[in-house]
Amino acid sequence: MPLQTMSLAKIDVIGTRKSFYLWTMVATLVVFFGCAHYEIKPVPSFPRAGMLKNSQSGVDIYISSFEDEGVAADAFDADLRGNNVFGLFVRIANHSNEEVRVSRKRMLLSCDQRFFPQMTFDNVANRLRFSPIKRYFAWSLGLLGIGIIPGTVDGYKAVSENRSMQEDLSDKVLRNRILLPGGVVAGFLFFDVDKTVQPTDFTVEIGTSSGQKVLFSMERK
Repeated sequence: MPLQTMSLAKIDVIGTRKSFYLWTMVATLVVFFGCAHYEIKPVPSFPRAGMLKNSQSGVDIYISSFEDEGVAADAFDADLRGNNVFGLFVRIANHSNEEVRVSRKRMLLSCDQRFFPQMTFDNVANRLRFSPIKRYFAWSLGLLGIGIIPGTVDGYKAVSENRSMQEDLSDKVLRNRILLPGGVVAGFLFFDVDKTVQPTDFTVEIGTSSGQKVLFSMERK
């Protein structure tokens, strides 16, 4: 075989190997690191299996915890508990003959008299958010500098997905309400709870238009 033909064949083999290694590295990064993505999911259906209920003075309160990763995935495209966020779905229905006042500040989650602070949806979003800078450098360094373009694209995508996540959390959070007779309010509360801790008690104080304060206490087993 002529020397020139051998050299071209050798170069072609080297180029093929480099392309193979490059795409193998890209595939590895996609599989193990993935692109930033957050899927908005519908509000959980009611009633849910395993919900706890407490009724007093014509007011019904239902709660359902979203601590298990599989259950949480029904409502959020994120690992809440893995990031030390405890999600609790709350539904309050007013069947009484007067207005009732629902306030998040009157809702407490505890374990052995240890009370856990509530988190705003902004707090939760910040804890769950994708890091554009980290994703950019992961691509760039992972592909030895030639991943700048996919890193830049994924970095911008992370910003967009973080916005979607924040809007989703905002839409699903439980709001303060004054419920007229027959009124219903439902949504999520988020608490700052270490993933190794299991909260056991949930208490709610509901105020009525006549000045009565109704205390609900629910024990999670």
